[in-house]
Amino acid sequence: MVLRLFILLVVVLTLIVGLKHLGGDGLPFDAGDVSQIRFRYAYEDTDQVVVSDYSQVQEIMATLRVKPKGQCLCAHSAEVIFTINGSEHAANVCGHCFNLSGEYKGYLTMPAEFLEYMEAYQDSIELRQPWDGKSGI
Repeated sequence: MVLRLFILLVVVLTLIVGLKHLGGDGLPFDAGDVSQIRFRYAYEDTDQVVVSDYSQVQEIMATLRVKPKGQCLCAHSAEVIFTINGSEHAANVCGHCFNLSGEYKGYLTMPAEFLEYMEAYQDSIELRQPWDGKSGI
């Protein structure tokens, strides 16, 4: 009986840790830790849109509810770079894929609401900055 309780406890703790790692939004990081989002709409772009206002960043992050998906053969030409606790983490994206690279590598779905924000910011003159030449991918 004690062994069964111990096994049940281990299973429950494993599930809790696993769900915390993925988060309720499906992300492998805490959206609240994102302080900046940079959008680059094509790899040949010489500029980027930088969203640094924390309330705007969190409004955008609230739309980023992803689900795992298999790897695809899309030609991803856009890039989103998140600053998370001071480190940069990139995703290459298209209309239906949101593929994280590096430490958080994963093949995820592109939420329609996040894509709408990304497209809405594309023509933002006041948030445009020169591309620093560094790609997160």
